[in-house]
Amino acid sequence: MVGANLVHRLVSLGIRPTVMVRSTSSLARLEGLTSAIDLVNVDLTNARQTAECLKALQPGLVFHLASSFFNPPTLSATDHLATNALGTINLCEALKASGSLFPRLIYAGSCGVYAGGTRLTEDTPIDPGSMYGVAKAAGSTIVRTFGRLAGFHTLELRLFGLFGPFESPHRLIPHAILSALTGTDIRIGDGRQRRDYVYIEDVINAFILAASRPVPSGTVLHIASGTGHSIHDVATRILELTGANVTIQTATRPTRPDEIWEMSGDATSALTHLGWVPQTDFTDGLRHAIDWFRDNRTLAERLGNF
Repeated sequence: MVGANLVHRLVSLGIRPTVMVRSTSSLARLEGLTSAIDLVNVDLTNARQTAECLKALQPGLVFHLASSFFNPPTLSATDHLATNALGTINLCEALKASGSLFPRLIYAGSCGVYAGGTRLTEDTPIDPGSMYGVAKAAGSTIVRTFGRLAGFHTLELRLFGLFGPFESPHRLIPHAILSALTGTDIRIGDGRQRRDYVYIEDVINAFILAASRPVPSGTVLHIASGTGHSIHDVATRILELTGANVTIQTATRPTRPDEIWEMSGDATSALTHLGWVPQTDFTDGLRHAIDWFRDNRTLAERLGNF
């Protein structure tokens, strides 16, 4: 989702990005852009393939957005670590050997590295409650360590609850929107879990700023709004905005053993280093998301887990 929205933004800015994708990946999110981008089939878990690609490209800027997915929790610990740890090692090794001069690597981290809490700062101890979080924590450490040892610039944007266009339909907000649009009851779990949601356009703004601002290498920045919203309240808000006459069915999905009940972040450091704050009010973001899913329902139903 982040990658697709970032590619769309870069193209809109007149930039022709090189996009690394696995040969098995769906390109549905990039439809209409193939003539404006350069696609390269690369699996980051393949060290040779990754090294050959970066040696040919010698990039000055890399957005590292590849990740396993957390929800639904269908991946094994090995799957998470292969993508987030081994893939990150291979990318960093390849960037180090590529011949690029003073490259910058911007890593998409995750609040999943934390056990939970309210308005968490970057000084919060890493204490993941899931193997996804463990793998993202490993990726974060690998990026900072390689940057320090290899002498290239790294910056991690640690993302909280992003939402918007191209989001996978199984996730809460698209699920609630598509259910409302089709007259189907919204099925959620307990509903009391609270998440810090940031509209995707604001998230992409942070990545664009991170590409050029003079931030010290190794810095980690939270991309968050600072406000938690309960899952039940989010579903209720979507019903109000769509006017749908459907029911929210709670406890229809099992509560995960690694459930995080409260998660919100403090983005003061992002303001300090990037001049970034979320520009989109949560309700306005929901309106934008509803409009997008209404206009792109067929595409939304084809999107996968990412």
